[in-house]
Amino acid sequence: MNIEELKRKKGMRSIYFKPHDMKSFDVDLNKREVTMAWNSFGFKDDDKDIILKGAFSKSISERGPKSSTYRKIAYLKYHNYNLPIGPPKEIREDDDYLIAVANIDPTPEGDTTLTQYQTGTLNQHSIGYRYIWDKMDYSETEDAFICKEIELWEGSAVVAGANENTPLLEVRGMNTADQMAQTMEEMEKLLRNVEIRNQYDLRKSISKLLALAEIKEPGKPPLPNPGEPQKVKEIDYEKLILAFGSQGRN
Repeated sequence: MNIEELKRKKGMRSIYFKPHDMKSFDVDLNKREVTMAWNSFGFKDDDKDIILKGAFSKSISERGPKSSTYRKIAYLKYHNYNLPIGPPKEIREDDDYLIAVANIDPTPEGDTTLTQYQTGTLNQHSIGYRYIWDKMDYSETEDAFICKEIELWEGSAVVAGANENTPLLEVRGMNTADQMAQTMEEMEKLLRNVEIRNQYDLRKSISKLLALAEIKEPGKPPLPNPGEPQKVKEIDYEKLILAFGSQGRN
C-alpha cells in the first residue's frame, strides 16, 4: 500500500490524539513528580495502529528533555498548550511503553493537578502526534497500520473517555479524496513557519473543522464514497495561520 492509499484508508488529519487506556502512572507527592506510561508498543489499539518500539526515538532525540531545542515535547492538561503542567525531565522507550517522568509546577494549576491525580479525576494520559506516512505500512492479515515512526508533540493528563478525537473516530475515512490530501499537504508547508504552540493549536482546530464537516446530519444528503469525485471548498490557510499567529502574539 503506497502513501496516498495509506492516507485515504487512515483519514487525513493535521493532528491526531491517542489515549492510553491503562491507569499506568505514579505520583510522588513529596517530589511533585509523576511517572507515566504515555503509550504502549506492539499491540493493535482502537485506531487499528500497532506502534513499534523505536517509533518515538527520533522525536525524543530531537525534542526530548535533553535536546537543545526550545520546541520540546510538552506535558499538558487536556491537549491544551495554555495548560502546561510542568517540564518533562525524562522521556524514554522501554520494551513495552513510552515512559515520561515530569515535574509538576508549584502553581495553583499544578496543585489542582496533584489533587485531581489523587482523587482520580485525572486518570488517563493521551498523546498528541502526527503520523510519518513513509514510515508506516498496512498489514492485511492484522487489519492494522504498522507505525515505525511517530512525530510526538505532547503528552496530556485527561479524564478517561474525554478524547479529543470524538468526532474524529465517528467519521474515520469518510472524506479522503485526492483533493483533500493535496490541501493537507499544502497546509503542512505553511504550518512549518508558524510558532510551535500556535501551530499545534491550528492543527487541533483544523482537525475539528474537518471532522465536523464530515459528520452526516439528519436530513442532509449522504456523503459521497471515497472514490467518487468531490467538491472541496478552498480554504485560505495562509490567512488562517496569520490570524491565529497574531492572536498568539497578543
